[in-house]
Amino acid sequence: MVKKPQQGTIFAAAQRSDSYFVKCINMLSLYEKIKIRLIILFLLAALSFIGLFFIINYQLVSERAVKRADSRFELIQKNVGYFFKDIERSALTLKDSLYLLKNTEEIQRAVILKMEMMPFLDSVGLVLDDNKYYLFSRRANDKIVVYHQEQVNGPLVDESGRVIFADFNPSKRPWSVASDDSNNSWNPAYNCFDRPGKKCISFTLHINGKDHDLLAVDKIHVDLNWRYLNEYLDQISANDEVLFLKQGHEIIAKNQLAREKLIIYNSEGNYNIIDSVDTEYIEKTSAVPNNALFEIYFYYPGGNLLNASDKLFYLPFAFIIIVLLVVYLMTTRVFRRQFSEMTELVNTLAFLPDSTDQIEALKIREGDAKEIISIKNSIAEMKDAEIERSNKLLSLISYDQESGFIKNMAIIESNNNQYLAVGIIKLCGLEAVEAVFGVDERNKIVRKLCQRIAEKYAQCCDIVTFNADLYLLLCRENIQTFTRKIAMVNDFDSSFGYRNLRIHKSAICEPLQGENAWSYAEKLKLAISSIRDHMFSEFIFCDDAKLNEIEENIWIARNIRHAMEIGELFLVYQPIVDINTRAILGAEALCRWVSAERGIISPLKFITIAEDIGFINELGYQIIKTAMGEFRHFSQRASLKDDFLLHINVSPWQLNKPHFHECFTTIMKENGLKANSLCVEITETVIERINEHFYLNIEQLRKQGVRISIDDFGTGLSNLKRFYEINPDSIKVDSQFTGDIFGTAGKIVRIIFDLARYNRIPVIAEGVESEDVARELIKLGCVQAQGYLYQKPMPFSAWDKSGKLVKE
Repeated sequence: MVKKPQQGTIFAAAQRSDSYFVKCINMLSLYEKIKIRLIILFLLAALSFIGLFFIINYQLVSERAVKRADSRFELIQKNVGYFFKDIERSALTLKDSLYLLKNTEEIQRAVILKMEMMPFLDSVGLVLDDNKYYLFSRRANDKIVVYHQEQVNGPLVDESGRVIFADFNPSKRPWSVASDDSNNSWNPAYNCFDRPGKKCISFTLHINGKDHDLLAVDKIHVDLNWRYLNEYLDQISANDEVLFLKQGHEIIAKNQLAREKLIIYNSEGNYNIIDSVDTEYIEKTSAVPNNALFEIYFYYPGGNLLNASDKLFYLPFAFIIIVLLVVYLMTTRVFRRQFSEMTELVNTLAFLPDSTDQIEALKIREGDAKEIISIKNSIAEMKDAEIERSNKLLSLISYDQESGFIKNMAIIESNNNQYLAVGIIKLCGLEAVEAVFGVDERNKIVRKLCQRIAEKYAQCCDIVTFNADLYLLLCRENIQTFTRKIAMVNDFDSSFGYRNLRIHKSAICEPLQGENAWSYAEKLKLAISSIRDHMFSEFIFCDDAKLNEIEENIWIARNIRHAMEIGELFLVYQPIVDINTRAILGAEALCRWVSAERGIISPLKFITIAEDIGFINELGYQIIKTAMGEFRHFSQRASLKDDFLLHINVSPWQLNKPHFHECFTTIMKENGLKANSLCVEITETVIERINEHFYLNIEQLRKQGVRISIDDFGTGLSNLKRFYEINPDSIKVDSQFTGDIFGTAGKIVRIIFDLARYNRIPVIAEGVESEDVARELIKLGCVQAQGYLYQKPMPFSAWDKSGKLVKE
C-alpha cells in the first residue's frame, strides 16, 4: 500500500518548487539583461569607431583619388593624342602608296592593300584628278567594297553597276566642305551616306604642290572605324573608369563601362553618369592634344572609402574591431560562470522540459504530489491543445478547401499507404483561355475539371493537386477500373466547350509506397512533357522503355553542342548513282554522331532534337562548312565527273533565316567551289510557319546556280502548294517508301513518279538495298538512286579515288 503524502510535505514541496522557479527566473532575467546591455555597449563602441574612422579618412581617400585621377587622365590624354596622330600618319602612308600610280585599277589595289593593314579605317575616299570619286568601304565581315563614279558628279555605283547614291557631288560632302583646300584637317562628325544611322569622322588630305604632279588624286579622306576606336578606349582605360570622346554635342566613342552606363547631358553643359549604385566620379575633360575638334571626357571613381585599394589603409580599422571582439568575449566568459548557477537550479526541475517531449513522463504515478499532478495535467492539456491546433493547421495547408484534394505531398509521404498504380492528368491550353476570356472563366473551368476528376477517381484514388492544371492520382483499389478510366481519351473534352483545351494523361501500373510517390510523380511529369505540344487529348502508358526514350532525348539536347565542339559529330558521304549504268553522279553528305558515353546516336533523333531546341542553325552551318571543305580536298585528289553534284541537307529553319544564301555563298567561295557543283536538299521538317526569307533564300541560291532538291519527298513539308512554290530541280523519295515498294507504299511511289514526270523533274530514290527494288524503280522511270546496294555511307577518305563504287 502506497503511503499518502502528508499535506505539509506537499506544501513544502510546492514552496521549494516555487523557490526554484523564482531563482531560475530571476537569474535568467538578470543574465539576459546584462547580456543585452553588453551587446548594446559593444555595438555603440564599434559604431563610434567606424564613424570616426570614416570622418578622419574620407578626406585622405578623396585626395588620393584626385591624384590618381590626374595621373590616369594625363596618360589617357597622351594615348588618345597618339591614336589620332597614328590615323594622320596612316593617311599620309596611304597617300605615299599612290605615288606615280595613274591606272585606276592599280590605285584600287593599292588602297585595298593598305586598308587591309589598317583595321582602324572604316572607309577611304579618293577624288581623282578627273574629279571622279572612289569610295572604299569596309563591311561588317571586313570585306572591302569599292564604289565609283562613271562621270563627274554622277551616280555612285558598285562593282556590278548598281546605283548606290544618285547625283553624288564629292565637293558638297562634309569632309570636303568643312576642310581648307590648303591644309590637312579633321572634320566634324557627319551622317554616313552608305551607313544609315551612323556617324562618320573623317581626316582629309589635300594634294598640293609637287605632290599634285606625282599623284592622280586631288583629295583623300579617311574615315575612322568606330568599333576600333571603342576597343582602343577599352584598352587604355581601367574596368572601373568611364571614358568617352565628344565632338560638338555628340558622343562619338565610348569605352565598355561608358557603353553600359546611362550618360545624360545636363543643363549646365556637363554630363551625368547614371548607374544602379550611384558611383561618385571625378570628372576630367580636355581637348585631344593637337586636335581641338574633339574633347576627352574621363570619369575616375573616387571619394568612396569602399573603393580604396590600399590594404594598409584598413589595418587600423581591422585591429580595433578585433580588440573590441576580444573584450566582448572575455566579458561574456565572466558572466557565463555566473550563469552556471542558474543552470544547476534548472537541472533540479529537469522533469519539466522532459515532460513536454516525452508522453511517458506525463503519466500520473503513485506518490506524485498534488502540485506535480496539476503540472502534469496542465502540460498534457496544453500538449493536446497544441496537437489539435497542429492538425487543424495541417488540414488547412494540406487540403484544398474547395475540391477536397490533397495539396501537400507530405501527407502522402507521412501516411506511407500502399498504392496499386499512379497516374497524372494535365490540362493544356488553360493559359490561352485565361488570356482571352479572363480569370473568372479560367476558375470556372478549373472547378469543372476538379468536379469531373472527383466523380471519376475519388472512390478509388487519393488525389493530389500540384497546381490548377496538374493532378496526381494514387490508386488505392479497383486498379482495373482506374486503368480503364485513365486510358480513355477525350473523356473530359465535352465538359469544357473550348476546342483548344485538351487533356494529357499518363499512368504507371505497379505497386508503390506513399513515401515513394514523389519520384513516381516526377517520372509522369517527364512523360507528359514529351506530348506537351500535341494539339489533341492523349494518354501515354509510362513504362521503362518510354522513360528511357525521354531520358535519352533530354541527354541528347543537353550534350549535342558539346559533341559538336569535341568532334563527336562528323560527316559521311553516300554516292548517288545512275541506276542503269551505276556510274557515280554525286554524293549526299550525312551527319553522324558516335558518342564516347552512349555510342551511336541516330541522326533521326539528334537532328529533330536540334531543331526543337533551336540548335539547328549552328549545327547546319557546321555541316555546310565541313561538307564543302572535305569535298574540296577530295575533288582535288579524285577523278570525278565534271557534273558531280554534292548534296547538302538544309533545314527549313535555316532557310527561314535572313541572309542564309549569303553565308552559303561565302563558304562556297572560301572553298573555291562552283555553284553548279552543289545541291541544297531541303529536309522534310514540319514547322509552323514558312516566312518570306525561306523563298527568298531559295531564289537567290538558284540564281547563283545552286541546285534545289526536296529531300524525303512525301512527308512533312511536301504538299502540292509548297512543291510548286519551291519548284525543285529534283525530288528524293524517302527510303520508307522505296523499302515497301512492293507493298502499300508502292501506290505512293507511283504517284510521286507520275507527278515528277508531269513536271519534268528527276527523281532520286533513297534506301535502295536490293536488286528487285532497283529493277522495279527502273520500270517506273527512275534514273538516279542511292542506297546500300551500291555503297554504304563513308568518309571521302575511304572512297575509291578513281571514281568507282566501293564494295565490301
